[in-house]
Amino acid sequence: MGDGQPLSYDLCKKWIEISIRNYGTKGFGASALIEKSTGAFIGCGGIVYDTERGEPEAIYAFHPNAWGKGYASELVSALLEYGFKQCGLPYLLATIAAENRASAHVAEKAGMEFVREEHDPDGHITLVYKTDNSPKAIQPTMSVYDAVRILQMFEKNKIGVWVDGGWGVDALLGEQSRRHNDLDIAILHKDVPQLRSLLEAQGYRDIPRDDSWECNFVLGDAFGHEVDVHSCTFDEEGNNIFGVAYPYDSLTGSGDIGGHPVKCISPEWMVKFHTGYKLDENDFHDVNLLCQKFDIEIPSEYDEFIAKEKHRMAFNVETSTPPNTPTPIGPYNHISRVGSYITIGGTAGVDPATGQLAGEDVFSQAAQILESFKIMLDSVGSDLEHVIHINIFLKNMSDFEEMNRAYVIKMGEHRPARTVIGVNELPKPGVLLTMNLTAVTKE
Repeated sequence: MGDGQPLSYDLCKKWIEISIRNYGTKGFGASALIEKSTGAFIGCGGIVYDTERGEPEAIYAFHPNAWGKGYASELVSALLEYGFKQCGLPYLLATIAAENRASAHVAEKAGMEFVREEHDPDGHITLVYKTDNSPKAIQPTMSVYDAVRILQMFEKNKIGVWVDGGWGVDALLGEQSRRHNDLDIAILHKDVPQLRSLLEAQGYRDIPRDDSWECNFVLGDAFGHEVDVHSCTFDEEGNNIFGVAYPYDSLTGSGDIGGHPVKCISPEWMVKFHTGYKLDENDFHDVNLLCQKFDIEIPSEYDEFIAKEKHRMAFNVETSTPPNTPTPIGPYNHISRVGSYITIGGTAGVDPATGQLAGEDVFSQAAQILESFKIMLDSVGSDLEHVIHINIFLKNMSDFEEMNRAYVIKMGEHRPARTVIGVNELPKPGVLLTMNLTAVTKE
């Protein structure tokens, strides 16, 4: 759970008991998660009231095969909406292991805020996120499930739809990158009466806006789901002769939402449509991702946002542990990066392929540490030639020359500043030395 590994029998028993008790006394609990496209069991999730903490909590765990598909974001948004609107909860928590940045990002994207750290006796750190039942917290949300359900209804009834707006961006990207308040669509004007009839049968009604007219209007339901409709008409030569001014070649994009293929605005026109009005952070988020993926130049209107992002990144702390490096033995990542400045924490000579020490001698362990450093630095745009300083913690000073022999082979001609410190003890049995370093990126 969280790391893709099964829960212990005792923990499984505990959560089943809690969930059964919650369903009986609270009306909510955890359930199985089923992938609609395959019918496969992919995890569990729901709202539980853990008596140990005494607060309502949104929980989930996915099988690794379901990771990276946007399911966590879809589920958390749905749980917040269900917990507040159906269960009447005043707030919800989410508890996340400190090293699980992916889940923390899911919570933040859903509008949850970090409130505190909790430390258990084993040294594990849990991050606690919270959001409350306020207008800001329960603003209208169009989840993956909601968007796909509506689009499938249109497809079944032969209504051609091109996805625009935020969901159009994420369709092009192939993943959900942020929360969406509505579903923007472009349709042919001849299909407007049928579209209205279908949505009205689902409880949707017109939401008055100053810019509403027969080709540009919003329909919403009682749960805050909104569909922003833009219609137009083309002649036989592809000229737009009525309605919202979509160029014919703007309706040539394709992508997917939650694995469901959709037609959408093309990337180039999506970027153009994000200009010519007062821009906000969501606009920059969308355009920046599109331009990166499709190699499009970011419009100059976003220069101010780019400058702010560069300033933010210069002070933003990013942590990581790349593949093919030793697994950390505690609640930490190997690498921290701030702008072009990199630090790598204490590392032992463990072979990541086996999880065991590379050898019983200091030469083998030192060589393995520097090989791990090479992989770590490469993952953040650096290499051993851009190391500024290395600390070496050596258990036996009699191993100094053998350590140096491995050091010279791996470091080549580069001679950064270095400090060697003699120590009496190191965390893992058999470890003869550890190293840490500071470096800068290559650019």
